[in-house]
Amino acid sequence: METGLHWLNRQWGRMVLSVGLGFSSIASNIGLMAIAGYLIAKAATHPSTILLLWVPIVSVRFFGLSRAAFRYAERLISHDVTFRILSHIRTRFYSMLEPRWPSAFAKWSIGDFLDRITNDIEVLQNVFLRVLTPPIVAFMAAGLSFAIISVTGSFLLGCVLLVGLTMVGVILPMVGHWSTRRIDQSYTDGRSRMYQKICDLVSGTQDLSMADDGGRQFLGALDILQERLNTYQRQLVLRQAVIEACTVVIVSGTAWAMLACAMPRVEHHLLGSVMLTVVALTSMASFEAVLPIPMTFVALGENVASVRRLQEIKNWPVQTPDPSCDHDRRRLPDHWHVRMNDVSFSYTSGNPILSGITLDLYPGKHMAIVGHNGGGKSTIIHLLTRLWDTQEGTVTIDDIDLRSLAGEVVRSGFVVISAHTPIFNASIADNLRIAKPTADLEELQKVAEVAQLSSWIDPLPEGFDTVIGEFGHVPSGGQRQRIAIARAVLANAPILLFDEPLEALDAQTALEIKGNLEAISRHKSVIWITHHLKSIGTMDEIIVLSQGSIIERGIHQELIHQSGPYQKMWDYEMDMF
Repeated sequence: METGLHWLNRQWGRMVLSVGLGFSSIASNIGLMAIAGYLIAKAATHPSTILLLWVPIVSVRFFGLSRAAFRYAERLISHDVTFRILSHIRTRFYSMLEPRWPSAFAKWSIGDFLDRITNDIEVLQNVFLRVLTPPIVAFMAAGLSFAIISVTGSFLLGCVLLVGLTMVGVILPMVGHWSTRRIDQSYTDGRSRMYQKICDLVSGTQDLSMADDGGRQFLGALDILQERLNTYQRQLVLRQAVIEACTVVIVSGTAWAMLACAMPRVEHHLLGSVMLTVVALTSMASFEAVLPIPMTFVALGENVASVRRLQEIKNWPVQTPDPSCDHDRRRLPDHWHVRMNDVSFSYTSGNPILSGITLDLYPGKHMAIVGHNGGGKSTIIHLLTRLWDTQEGTVTIDDIDLRSLAGEVVRSGFVVISAHTPIFNASIADNLRIAKPTADLEELQKVAEVAQLSSWIDPLPEGFDTVIGEFGHVPSGGQRQRIAIARAVLANAPILLFDEPLEALDAQTALEIKGNLEAISRHKSVIWITHHLKSIGTMDEIIVLSQGSIIERGIHQELIHQSGPYQKMWDYEMDMF
């Protein structure tokens, strides 16, 4: 339960209060039914004066009002605890995922992530409400009911009630749990596969529509998977219906059994006839405490499965563990002079991505890295920003090994602008403040002017408060890239990493954005990764990568006269234009 559930011990005060209120609500209901039964039976005997019924009448009013008050307060406190738990689990999940995310996508698919983030975390939010509280309240309420029946009736009647409560609160839930655990696991695994299929469908709709069969084979597989999930659900619902039917039979049977045991005592004047109603109604009211227990066993199985699935993240190695004892690990570098010295790296053993990479990026230097796809260009960014650690060679900043610095310190010196700018479903201001959470409106207006966003934002009715993203205004590709530029200006980091920032843009927009990028990077260190050689003619150094190795380096004018790979790429691009 280390996926954030250990945080429950911080909520013990609210939890105890919630359990106490839950027990008080059940106790009020038992008291209400017992006193109401006594009042009805006693009134039927036509007492000589109404004063003999005064205490039961007042008690019925008290228990009726207190039951509602206790239930409301219990729901208020328990749901407050639940939402606090949910908030912490989500934060905890992210804190475990964030240092492991480069390798996470090699372990889980997008569908797996979606399933765990939505279903597993949503299940765990109810661990207190549905797993911990009901058994405690049921145990306390069962003791109260046993005491009431034993005092007002007899010990034998109390034992009969305990047998019925045990069957409903322990035996039936255990039977239901053991009979459905395999179906639960199959349903959980099938649901995860369904999420993956749906993610593939959403991301690949265009490709599927262009397939020879129009995607019918894929949709057929999706239908088969959905039908399998429907079968699991029908089996679960059927078993639940059987358990609920057995519960009704046991509740009614317990009441009849108690009446059957009580009648001989009434005949022998060992028990007042008025108490028969009290015994019957008290027994039926007592089952309110144990009726949630079957769902507790179901929720327990779901919670255990969810914890196990989320705990898989904790077992993954942290690719770039922060140093724990180096006192300099959080010291910011002074000049941000970056060097890679004979660096080799591979994501899997025996499959090198980079081999013998050496480069020098000092303040103010602009460097371009070009080459075919899969050559290792993006991996260099991952190493520079310490998303991965080198396996051979060193990466240093101001002669300090990156592995001796905290990851957040290293990344504070870099801004990455890629072809795919993430836009969150929030206001424009909040999307920009990702780079600097403390930025005020004046700062946002300045960076918007630099990134040429003002002409888009100013006409909007809500300005910077306009919601963009999935459920708001959807920015175009050029607007997305301008948001990325505005973030880079706002972050004011010493090193800029441009990873195909002009990809998929029209020529005019690409030209405008290139001018913006050059303006903000004039006095900063820059690494520009691109396939478009026309955009890098003014670089201080150009590095050509092929299969993870540097095969050429120099400035543009030198390389185009060397009859090497760069010159061939240049001629090909010119022919295309």
